[in-house]
Amino acid sequence: MITSRILPIDYQQLDYIESKGNQYIDTGVTANQNISIQVDGWMLTPHSLYGTTTGLNVTASSANVGGYFYYWNRNSTGAAGSSSEFRRCVYTQRKNKCFRNNKLVSSFPLQNFTDNQTIYLFCRHNYSTVDDIGRCRIYSCIIWDNDIMIRNMIPCYRIVDSEIGMYDLINNKF
Repeated sequence: MITSRILPIDYQQLDYIESKGNQYIDTGVTANQNISIQVDGWMLTPHSLYGTTTGLNVTASSANVGGYFYYWNRNSTGAAGSSSEFRRCVYTQRKNKCFRNNKLVSSFPLQNFTDNQTIYLFCRHNYSTVDDIGRCRIYSCIIWDNDIMIRNMIPCYRIVDSEIGMYDLINNKF
């Protein structure tokens, strides 16, 4: 059986990458009302799986094991709805609609906003700092802008130096 390789020869695909509580990845994408994101992940401790403090994120809280999706204009009070579980799930924010394993769990009024922060994986981007970082696994991350795929990130390691990260198939960038 022949399998096709999706990553360049210099990279080896992994099933997932896991943060031990001090690593994060900057997607390079600034949140706004037209951004949609899908993260296949597993939150191992209460924290944010991805996001910004003033745009989009999904958070698990020990006080509320259900956790929250957030979608907001940074000038408003924001909105939240039950989102997370401490098991592997596919979290999807399609603009103002939030899904867990393809089931709608939250829907908010569509708001116009532009964040001034890029979306981080494994935590929240809080202006110049990293916020709400914890332990989790990420199996994949896809981001769309106005329904056009702009990131398709696959867990891998670079063979030459064994550096672990995500390879973006859309921009051919590690």
